[in-house]
Amino acid sequence: MEYWISQYIDNELDLDEKIQFVEKIHADEPFSQETIDLIQQEKLLRSTAGMKIPSKDISADLSFKRKNGRHWIKPASFIISLAAASLLFFAISVFQNYQKSTIYTHRFVLHQPEAETVEIAGSFTNWDPVLMNKTGVQGYWEIVLKVTPNEHKFSYIINSDLIIADPTVFLSERDEFGSVNSIIKIHEI
Repeated sequence: MEYWISQYIDNELDLDEKIQFVEKIHADEPFSQETIDLIQQEKLLRSTAGMKIPSKDISADLSFKRKNGRHWIKPASFIISLAAASLLFFAISVFQNYQKSTIYTHRFVLHQPEAETVEIAGSFTNWDPVLMNKTGVQGYWEIVLKVTPNEHKFSYIINSDLIIADPTVFLSERDEFGSVNSIIKIHEI
């Protein structure tokens, strides 16, 4: 379905294919809803980017005129439709690239010989604590987690009450709760 939307937005469909596209939107409720959802997402993206969103109902502007026995779209409506379609295509391509982000694994290790339990919580776990595994008898705790290329913040939780930053990570910052979070940057390879 996204292929059809992309082709329509790029104006790569001939008139018969455009008719089929519009018929598909009217006949397929999930596809129609997906299209509406993507347009609403674009509206949200535009509003957060400081772009002005038209507040009036433009459906009247999209009406057809009869001229010499043919139906015509008003020129302003055509330009608005073309601009909206281009922005929708841009939003879809950004969204697809975001979803296709590579996922890497990262090994977290902490030396805490006196700890009974060690957990890790961070942006990559939705700040939900994840229990780490004790390895060997020297007091090391480790876990391998999936992370996306990005800047990630995290902390260790010792015995369910003491929150500490990773002593081996140089970057850190204090959060709004008074704890110090370590910062790692995962770069796409």
